[in-house]
Amino acid sequence: MTMWRSAVTSRAAILCAVVWAGGPMSPGWAGEITGLESTSGPGLGQAAVSGIDTPDEGNDNVEVRSLNQVDFTVRFDKTAYIDLGFTVGPVGGITEYFFNAATPDGFINNNTGNFWNGMLFELGFGTGANFIRSNGFDALDFDEPYVSQGGTGPDPVPTSSDFASRFQPPQPDLILWTDGLVAPGANTEFTFSIDVPDVNAEIPEAYRFSSSGDPLDIDSYRFTLRITPIPEPASLALALAGLVMAGLARALRGHGRRVAS
Repeated sequence: MTMWRSAVTSRAAILCAVVWAGGPMSPGWAGEITGLESTSGPGLGQAAVSGIDTPDEGNDNVEVRSLNQVDFTVRFDKTAYIDLGFTVGPVGGITEYFFNAATPDGFINNNTGNFWNGMLFELGFGTGANFIRSNGFDALDFDEPYVSQGGTGPDPVPTSSDFASRFQPPQPDLILWTDGLVAPGANTEFTFSIDVPDVNAEIPEAYRFSSSGDPLDIDSYRFTLRITPIPEPASLALALAGLVMAGLARALRGHGRRVAS
Protein backbone atom coordinates (compact mmCIF):
# COMPACT_ATOMS: atom_id res chain seq x y z
CA MET A 1 0.00 0.00 0.00
CA THR A 2 1.31 3.46 -0.86
CA MET A 3 1.02 5.17 2.50
CA TRP A 4 0.79 8.85 1.61
CA ARG A 5 -0.85 9.84 -1.65
CA SER A 6 -1.59 13.43 -2.62
CA ALA A 7 -4.42 12.37 -4.88
CA VAL A 8 -6.72 9.66 -3.60
CA THR A 9 -8.80 7.56 -5.99
CA SER A 10 -11.43 5.30 -4.44
CA ARG A 11 -12.36 1.91 -5.76
CA ALA A 12 -15.86 3.30 -6.17
CA ALA A 13 -16.79 5.72 -8.96
CA ILE A 14 -15.96 9.37 -8.20
CA LEU A 15 -18.72 11.92 -8.53
CA CYS A 16 -17.55 14.94 -10.50
CA ALA A 17 -20.62 17.15 -10.90
CA VAL A 18 -21.11 19.61 -8.07
CA VAL A 19 -24.10 21.90 -7.48
CA TRP A 20 -24.20 23.86 -4.24
CA ALA A 21 -27.62 25.41 -4.70
CA GLY A 22 -30.58 23.84 -2.92
CA GLY A 23 -33.37 22.10 -4.76
CA PRO A 24 -35.83 19.20 -4.62
CA MET A 25 -34.31 15.98 -3.32
CA SER A 26 -34.75 12.65 -5.07
CA PRO A 27 -36.96 10.40 -2.92
CA GLY A 28 -35.94 6.89 -1.95
CA TRP A 29 -32.18 7.26 -2.44
CA ALA A 30 -29.54 6.33 0.08
CA GLY A 31 -25.84 6.81 0.50
CA GLU A 32 -22.78 5.23 -1.05
CA ILE A 33 -19.40 6.79 -0.24
CA THR A 34 -17.86 7.68 -3.58
CA GLY A 35 -14.59 9.31 -2.58
CA LEU A 36 -12.40 11.19 -0.15
CA GLU A 37 -12.76 14.74 -1.46
CA SER A 38 -10.66 16.71 1.03
CA THR A 39 -8.22 16.49 3.92
CA SER A 40 -7.65 19.57 6.08
CA GLY A 41 -7.25 20.92 9.58
CA PRO A 42 -4.50 22.35 11.81
CA GLY A 43 -3.34 18.89 12.89
CA LEU A 44 -2.84 17.57 9.36
CA GLY A 45 0.43 15.96 8.44
CA GLN A 46 -0.76 13.39 5.91
CA ALA A 47 -4.04 11.58 5.29
CA ALA A 48 -5.03 8.96 2.74
CA VAL A 49 -7.78 6.48 1.95
CA SER A 50 -6.35 3.33 0.42
CA GLY A 51 -9.70 1.80 -0.46
CA ILE A 52 -13.46 2.35 -0.50
CA ASP A 53 -15.38 -0.84 -1.21
CA THR A 54 -19.18 -1.05 -1.37
CA PRO A 55 -20.17 -4.59 -2.36
CA ASP A 56 -23.28 -4.65 -0.13
CA GLU A 57 -25.38 -1.53 -0.68
CA GLY A 58 -28.31 -0.91 1.64
CA ASN A 59 -27.01 -3.32 4.30
CA ASP A 60 -27.93 -1.35 7.46
CA ASN A 61 -27.66 -3.20 10.82
CA VAL A 62 -25.57 -6.13 9.73
CA GLU A 63 -24.83 -8.59 12.54
CA VAL A 64 -21.13 -8.79 11.79
CA ARG A 65 -18.52 -6.44 10.41
CA SER A 66 -19.86 -4.81 7.26
CA LEU A 67 -18.49 -5.94 3.90
CA ASN A 68 -18.48 -2.27 2.91
CA GLN A 69 -15.15 -0.88 4.07
CA VAL A 70 -13.13 2.33 4.15
CA ASP A 71 -9.41 1.88 4.93
CA PHE A 72 -7.67 5.06 6.03
CA THR A 73 -4.38 6.30 7.44
CA VAL A 74 -3.74 9.63 9.17
CA ARG A 75 -0.61 11.31 10.48
CA PHE A 76 -0.95 14.14 13.01
CA ASP A 77 1.87 16.71 12.98
CA LYS A 78 0.11 18.92 15.56
CA THR A 79 -2.23 18.06 18.43
CA ALA A 80 -5.32 19.50 16.75
CA TYR A 81 -8.19 18.20 14.64
CA ILE A 82 -8.07 16.78 11.11
CA ASP A 83 -11.15 16.83 8.85
CA LEU A 84 -11.71 14.07 6.27
CA GLY A 85 -14.36 15.15 3.76
CA PHE A 86 -16.26 12.39 1.92
CA THR A 87 -18.69 12.57 -1.00
CA VAL A 88 -21.83 10.42 -1.00
CA GLY A 89 -23.84 9.30 -4.02
CA PRO A 90 -27.29 7.68 -4.29
CA VAL A 91 -28.12 3.98 -3.88
CA GLY A 92 -31.08 2.17 -2.31
CA GLY A 93 -31.35 1.82 1.49
CA ILE A 94 -29.04 3.03 4.29
CA THR A 95 -25.53 1.69 3.74
CA GLU A 96 -23.35 0.73 6.69
CA TYR A 97 -19.57 1.05 6.36
CA PHE A 98 -16.76 -0.43 8.43
CA PHE A 99 -14.11 2.29 8.88
CA ASN A 100 -10.73 0.70 9.39
CA ALA A 101 -7.60 2.45 10.69
CA ALA A 102 -5.92 -0.80 11.75
CA THR A 103 -3.01 -2.75 10.32
CA PRO A 104 -2.38 -3.94 7.72
CA ASP A 105 -4.78 -1.48 6.03
CA GLY A 106 -4.39 1.67 8.09
CA PHE A 107 -3.42 3.41 11.34
CA ILE A 108 -3.22 6.82 13.02
CA ASN A 109 0.28 8.15 13.71
CA ASN A 110 1.26 10.54 16.51
CA ASN A 111 3.94 12.77 15.01
CA THR A 112 3.14 15.68 17.37
CA GLY A 113 5.75 15.30 20.10
CA ASN A 114 2.96 15.13 22.70
CA PHE A 115 1.38 12.24 24.58
CA TRP A 116 -2.28 11.63 23.81
CA ASN A 117 -4.71 10.78 26.62
CA GLY A 118 -7.78 10.38 24.43
CA MET A 119 -9.19 10.50 20.91
CA LEU A 120 -12.42 12.11 19.68
CA PHE A 121 -14.23 11.15 16.46
CA GLU A 122 -17.12 13.35 15.27
CA LEU A 123 -19.51 13.21 12.31
CA GLY A 124 -20.84 16.34 10.67
CA PHE A 125 -20.81 18.62 7.67
CA GLY A 126 -18.37 21.28 6.50
CA THR A 127 -14.76 21.72 7.54
CA GLY A 128 -12.70 24.02 9.73
CA ALA A 129 -14.68 26.81 11.36
CA ASN A 130 -17.70 25.83 9.22
CA PHE A 131 -17.93 22.34 10.72
CA ILE A 132 -21.45 21.49 11.93
CA ARG A 133 -21.85 18.33 13.97
CA SER A 134 -24.55 15.92 12.83
CA ASN A 135 -27.78 16.76 14.66
CA GLY A 136 -29.00 13.25 15.48
CA PHE A 137 -31.92 13.47 13.04
CA ASP A 138 -30.10 13.26 9.70
CA ALA A 139 -29.44 9.47 10.06
CA LEU A 140 -25.67 9.93 9.65
CA ASP A 141 -24.33 8.15 12.72
CA PHE A 142 -21.78 5.89 14.32
CA ASP A 143 -23.54 2.54 14.36
CA GLU A 144 -23.31 0.36 17.46
CA PRO A 145 -25.58 -1.29 20.08
CA TYR A 146 -26.68 1.87 21.93
CA VAL A 147 -26.88 1.53 25.71
CA SER A 148 -29.85 3.90 25.63
CA GLN A 149 -31.69 1.24 23.61
CA GLY A 150 -31.02 -1.52 26.10
CA GLY A 151 -27.42 -2.26 25.18
CA THR A 152 -28.34 -4.85 22.56
CA GLY A 153 -28.31 -4.83 18.81
CA PRO A 154 -26.60 -6.39 15.84
CA ASP A 155 -24.00 -3.71 15.21
CA PRO A 156 -20.30 -4.28 16.02
CA VAL A 157 -18.82 -2.05 18.71
CA PRO A 158 -15.95 0.37 17.97
CA THR A 159 -12.43 -0.80 18.85
CA SER A 160 -9.20 0.88 19.93
CA SER A 161 -5.72 -0.59 20.32
CA ASP A 162 -4.62 1.83 23.05
CA PHE A 163 -7.71 3.18 24.84
CA ALA A 164 -9.88 1.07 27.11
CA SER A 165 -12.95 3.23 27.67
CA ARG A 166 -15.50 5.16 25.63
CA PHE A 167 -17.81 7.97 26.70
CA GLN A 168 -21.13 6.46 27.79
CA PRO A 169 -23.88 6.26 26.81
CA PRO A 170 -22.77 6.00 23.16
CA GLN A 171 -23.72 9.00 21.03
CA PRO A 172 -24.81 8.79 17.39
CA ASP A 173 -22.51 11.57 16.19
CA LEU A 174 -19.33 11.10 18.25
CA ILE A 175 -16.99 8.59 19.88
CA LEU A 176 -14.66 9.71 22.67
CA TRP A 177 -11.95 7.23 23.66
CA THR A 178 -10.25 7.57 27.09
CA ASP A 179 -8.24 5.54 29.63
CA GLY A 180 -5.09 5.03 27.63
CA LEU A 181 -1.96 6.67 26.27
CA VAL A 182 -0.34 7.09 22.84
CA ALA A 183 3.32 8.13 22.96
CA PRO A 184 4.96 10.52 20.50
CA GLY A 185 6.01 8.66 17.37
CA ALA A 186 3.66 5.74 18.02
CA ASN A 187 0.89 4.36 15.83
CA THR A 188 -2.57 3.71 17.23
CA GLU A 189 -5.48 1.81 15.65
CA PHE A 190 -9.26 2.24 15.57
CA THR A 191 -12.28 0.68 13.90
CA PHE A 192 -15.92 1.77 13.89
CA SER A 193 -19.06 1.56 11.78
CA ILE A 194 -20.90 4.48 10.16
CA ASP A 195 -24.43 4.56 8.75
CA VAL A 196 -24.50 6.56 5.52
CA PRO A 197 -28.09 7.64 4.80
CA ASP A 198 -30.00 9.00 1.84
CA VAL A 199 -29.89 12.72 1.21
CA ASN A 200 -32.54 14.34 3.41
CA ALA A 201 -33.78 17.70 4.66
CA GLU A 202 -31.81 17.43 7.93
CA ILE A 203 -28.51 17.60 6.04
CA PRO A 204 -27.51 21.28 5.74
CA GLU A 205 -28.46 22.60 2.32
CA ALA A 206 -24.97 23.91 1.59
CA TYR A 207 -23.61 20.36 1.59
CA ARG A 208 -26.19 18.76 -0.70
CA PHE A 209 -25.63 18.60 -4.45
CA SER A 210 -26.70 16.89 -7.67
CA SER A 211 -24.67 14.03 -9.14
CA SER A 212 -26.11 14.85 -12.58
CA GLY A 213 -25.58 18.61 -12.38
CA ASP A 214 -29.33 19.22 -12.39
CA PRO A 215 -30.21 21.60 -9.49
CA LEU A 216 -33.74 20.18 -9.52
CA ASP A 217 -32.43 16.71 -8.68
CA ILE A 218 -30.47 16.92 -5.41
CA ASP A 219 -29.40 13.33 -4.69
CA SER A 220 -25.94 13.58 -3.09
CA TYR A 221 -24.07 15.31 -0.28
CA ARG A 222 -20.79 15.72 1.57
CA PHE A 223 -20.04 14.74 5.14
CA THR A 224 -17.01 15.15 7.39
CA LEU A 225 -15.26 12.79 9.77
CA ARG A 226 -13.38 14.97 12.28
CA ILE A 227 -10.60 13.33 14.33
CA THR A 228 -9.13 15.13 17.35
CA PRO A 229 -6.40 13.82 19.68
CA ILE A 230 -6.73 14.84 23.34
CA PRO A 231 -3.30 15.78 24.72
CA GLU A 232 -3.66 15.91 28.51
CA PRO A 233 -6.16 15.33 31.35
CA ALA A 234 -7.31 18.95 31.48
CA SER A 235 -8.31 18.90 27.81
CA LEU A 236 -9.98 15.54 28.34
CA ALA A 237 -12.07 16.96 31.20
CA LEU A 238 -13.16 19.84 28.96
CA ALA A 239 -14.07 17.42 26.18
CA LEU A 240 -16.17 15.33 28.56
CA ALA A 241 -17.98 18.43 29.84
CA GLY A 242 -18.70 19.44 26.27
CA LEU A 243 -20.14 16.02 25.47
CA VAL A 244 -22.47 16.20 28.45
CA MET A 245 -23.76 19.59 27.31
CA ALA A 246 -24.10 18.38 23.73
CA GLY A 247 -26.13 15.39 24.93
CA LEU A 248 -28.46 17.64 26.90
CA ALA A 249 -28.92 19.95 23.93
CA ARG A 250 -29.73 17.00 21.66
CA ALA A 251 -32.28 15.67 24.15
CA LEU A 252 -33.97 19.08 24.33
CA ARG A 253 -34.11 19.33 20.52
CA GLY A 254 -35.67 15.89 20.33
CA HIS A 255 -38.24 16.77 23.00
CA GLY A 256 -39.12 19.98 21.17
CA ARG A 257 -39.71 18.13 17.92
CA ARG A 258 -41.93 15.56 19.62
CA VAL A 259 -44.01 18.33 21.23
CA ALA A 260 -44.29 20.17 17.92
CA SER A 261 -45.47 17.04 16.15
